[in-house]
Amino acid sequence: MDDLKELRLKSSKLFDYKCSDILGIHKFFTEKSASNWCLESFVNKFIDEETELDFEQIQELFLTNLDYIGNQRNVCAPIRAFCLSYLEWMQANPENHQDVEKTGCFKCMLHVFSGMCNIRNHLKQKRKYKEIAESFVSENAKYMAFQNSFQRPQRETQAQTPSSVFIGSVSTISDANNPK
Repeated sequence: MDDLKELRLKSSKLFDYKCSDILGIHKFFTEKSASNWCLESFVNKFIDEETELDFEQIQELFLTNLDYIGNQRNVCAPIRAFCLSYLEWMQANPENHQDVEKTGCFKCMLHVFSGMCNIRNHLKQKRKYKEIAESFVSENAKYMAFQNSFQRPQRETQAQTPSSVFIGSVSTISDANNPK
């Protein structure tokens, strides 16, 4: 078994299989064909839906559903075998592998999926804060307009300019010494 690649269903006869007859299963397994059942597709579905789950919760949900499908007697044997093999592959401890490159790649894959979820959560928080800020600014503007509508109009008074205050000629000290 190759640890570098995520497991995929190999039976071409069952590529289009969907778990439509199993109750209590996540809708991913009823909507997507078995050839697309993998953690990457599952994580991408949650990223597209913008749910509140973090990567560990998404991974646990995926593994729980695979285990549930793998233990159903009404599911055909190749699908059950695929689900159980995928569970083994995901739950294998990568530190026990002899090949360091494969261990690093497995950890890298999980890190990338986790990063995708974190980025999605940060974007969602930014959108949420932006909406809050926009609504606050909008509410603040409405409040100011409301307050302005109740204020009495102030009477316009003519402001006195410096030229209108002083009327006449300018006298200087030299004028006082030289009487006319």
